[in-house]
Amino acid sequence: MANDYDDTNRGVLFKNKYKEKESQPDYKGDINVEGKELEIAAWIKTSKAGNKFMSLSVSEPYEERQQPKKSGSITPISSSVEEVTTVTVGDPGNDDDSATVEDIP
Repeated sequence: MANDYDDTNRGVLFKNKYKEKESQPDYKGDINVEGKELEIAAWIKTSKAGNKFMSLSVSEPYEERQQPKKSGSITPISSSVEEVTTVTVGDPGNDDDSATVEDIP
């Protein structure tokens, strides 16, 4: 159903009824910034002077963060880590104490 109004540059916050940890936001919602839909989160904090305020965070929608990038936009990352084929466990002089990478859980 289409909105009967323009919600550009507007947002909404709802109490987070699933909050289990202090690190999770007190309020969650959506905001439209210049036509782009974003998620917004808010934490109720208290300043050193004792005044309550909201600390806000804005992020890409969860579904968009989970989708892989388009194949044309993948940037290769070079790694300086060399491939490891054997890990020594115990006495390096005893072949029975060595394990391959595949043996490590």
